[in-house]
Amino acid sequence: MHIIFREMRQDDISAVLKLCSLTRENWITMAELADLGITPESVSEALDVKTKGRVCEDEGRINFVELCMADTLDMQRRQKKGAI
Repeated sequence: MHIIFREMRQDDISAVLKLCSLTRENWITMAELADLGITPESVSEALDVKTKGRVCEDEGRINFVELCMADTLDMQRRQKKGAI
């Protein structure tokens, strides 16, 4: 077992979205994600512009236990307001 935490890459998108339908808590289908505007295309565009994601990788596979994404522009706005 070789676990690393690293920045999310474009080639991680399909695995990350698939994880959303495999979790016990906050379970959501790919169709429900799409209804919210969360698609492979929208995530790809966001990663290029404003979003940073972190994933946990185990032996070259995204681990279903750890996943984190954040809108960096929103975080910057909130920091300026003193909200975080």
